[in-house]
Amino acid sequence: MDWKSDIICQLKDQKQHWNVYDEIVEHYNRLLDSNTNLQIRCVKFENDVNHLRLANAGLEKASEASQAIANVNNKLTVANEEVVMHLREKGELAREVLRLNHALKESNEKSTDNEI
Repeated sequence: MDWKSDIICQLKDQKQHWNVYDEIVEHYNRLLDSNTNLQIRCVKFENDVNHLRLANAGLEKASEASQAIANVNNKLTVANEEVVMHLREKGELAREVLRLNHALKESNEKSTDNEI
């Protein structure tokens, strides 16, 4: 193998390493976007609950109002559970990112050692 082919192979290997890293970054960015969207939904549900509480503060407790509050509270509970689930997924994906970064670093070190 001549020196030109060797350099081309090294550049291709390095590009593959960067492609893997780019995929990790894309997945992490999507995860952050999902987390942000869920937090926005959670705040909206909390605002809905607060709005309903203020609107019904001066009224007698009617079964319809109580049911509406219960429904919003149920939605809030579901939204909070979704947020917790996505935060757990975020943690798992973050661990995966760290594991893949470590694997990438080891691969780069092996490539560097092989070049030496």
